[in-house]
Amino acid sequence: MGQSEDEDAMRSERGARVRHPIFGEGTVLEAAGSGAGRKLRVRFDRVGVKTVVVRFAQLEPADA
Repeated sequence: MGQSEDEDAMRSERGARVRHPIFGEGTVLEAAGSGAGRKLRVRFDRVGVKTVVVRFAQLEPADA
């Protein structure tokens, strides 16, 4: 696994805090799938629960 794949895996763990450029900060509720099509359900603080595809979501760790 490359570094970016390792980072994606850490961001997609249940309970991880993440930041999205539009939705803001949130908490990962669950993850499904693997690789490029991995989907996350995230409860964002401002906009509620959204399902995002990791490769498109531009998620960052919230503590970064």
